[in-house]
Amino acid sequence: MLEKPVEKMKEVSNRKAFSDIMAKFSFSDNVVTQLSLAELHGNLSLGLSKIEEYLENISKSQEKVNRSGDLSIYFIHFSSVYYVRIAQLICYRS
Repeated sequence: MLEKPVEKMKEVSNRKAFSDIMAKFSFSDNVVTQLSLAELHGNLSLGLSKIEEYLENISKSQEKVNRSGDLSIYFIHFSSVYYVRIAQLICYRS
């Protein structure tokens, strides 16, 4: 299990480009491309800060999607309980 990460870390010592190393760790194409451009232009710190902003935005978006999914599940649950209760009341009155 540790074999793959160790092999990947050995590539660091082979002096490969940072973007190539990050690609081996399954970073998205957007991140790898941004790193590659930053390496090419010699401004890696600015590239890394842009990637940080990008990843934070993605994380926030995923969090919002997860919350909205949770809310819809709660809504479905409570509305179904409400409808079952109404059906019970109608049956008891008949």
